[in-house]
Amino acid sequence: MSKQSRPSLSYTTIHRIADAIPITKSVSTPELVSNILQSHGYGISDMKSDIEFWGRIQRSLKRWSFLINNPQDKRDSKRRRATFYADFDPCHKRLELLRELFYSPGKSPGEVCPKFGISLPSFYRLVSDYKQYGLWAVISAIAHGKEGMSSELQLKIILEKMGHPDWSSEEIIKMFDLRVSRFLVHRVIRRWGLEKRDRPAVSLNEFLDRPMSSSQQEAFQSWEAACHIISEKNIPESRRINRHFELICQKMKSRPIHICDPGLLLLAPFVNELGVVQAFEKYGPFKLRGKEITNLPLLNVFRILAGYRRINHLSNNRDRTVALASGVGMYGSTSKYYEDTIAFKFDQLHQMRCDLTARVKELGVIEGMKIGYGFHFKQFYGSNAGEKEIGKGPDKSGDMVAGFRPHVAWDLANNVIINMAYYNGRINFFKTEG
Repeated sequence: MSKQSRPSLSYTTIHRIADAIPITKSVSTPELVSNILQSHGYGISDMKSDIEFWGRIQRSLKRWSFLINNPQDKRDSKRRRATFYADFDPCHKRLELLRELFYSPGKSPGEVCPKFGISLPSFYRLVSDYKQYGLWAVISAIAHGKEGMSSELQLKIILEKMGHPDWSSEEIIKMFDLRVSRFLVHRVIRRWGLEKRDRPAVSLNEFLDRPMSSSQQEAFQSWEAACHIISEKNIPESRRINRHFELICQKMKSRPIHICDPGLLLLAPFVNELGVVQAFEKYGPFKLRGKEITNLPLLNVFRILAGYRRINHLSNNRDRTVALASGVGMYGSTSKYYEDTIAFKFDQLHQMRCDLTARVKELGVIEGMKIGYGFHFKQFYGSNAGEKEIGKGPDKSGDMVAGFRPHVAWDLANNVIINMAYYNGRINFFKTEG
């Protein structure tokens, strides 16, 4: 009922509703909700035919449950051969019809069907169902029947009654101007055990996605990269150049400066084309905005591009290539790499990754038509993993150790990374936007 009225509801949200209803509170679990939804065709595959297929299975199960609870007394376990075939059992007659046609391929349906009292149209419908449902086709599916009200209206009555236990059926009808009788509203309240008026109120509307009408639904809008929102020409006008970079540029006018890796200076225009500075300005921490054109986190971007294995690798020499490419100009040091980095939140890093994904898609670096996902594991070699709440995962030998999971999305057509994020070892989900 919840999934029919609001298809966007997640398993957790439906479990929250079931956990608040008195008659389902003691038995509801996320795993049970997941199993029920999948058994009704609302699984993760999300195929349109699933609801019809599993709906037919569920109606057959209801019929089977009725037959089990109401056994036929005309069969006798002591006289199995004499009472095995029962003309009053339509399910048995359908099964025997299929058996006889299978073991007697020379006979036609027109010869066998009258023997079991089954018409030819019913036979062909049985064969069609058998190809799709197997032996479940032998058990006739109960008709859908007519509901007194829609699933959306039933869910609305349940939610309002949980939020206002003292409201009567008549008050709910008047409050929302419902075109139903008090009997139908009271039947829904009684069915879900919500008659008591002294129970605590539970309001769940604020946690649910309210369905939008067709006039309210907006067309999908793709992610707009930050370089289109913040103009490159306006940045130098409102932000100053790093003082160290300005001084070293003046020194280079009179004497040469030796650098070890000029490749980073060649990559600097490409990084600028990606709009990394604009992404820092739009999605980065507020306290880092509006000061300089560049910032120390950009130093880490070029350090990664340079392929340095560790933080202090650059501090062992006097090369300024990484700093010059990032527009800073200072000598590399361990403390500088850590500065301002802790100010970034996970959501901000996620937004910047999405912005970068959107930008490289615009530039044609990735296509995004054929994507591969990799869920590798990076072991944590520090101490106190439990106190730091670092989860565990399998290493190369299969042992469960503390560590992180770098989740990688890879463009298989162009052989380029689309997105990469580190998650705790115990978290096994990954989401890419943009």
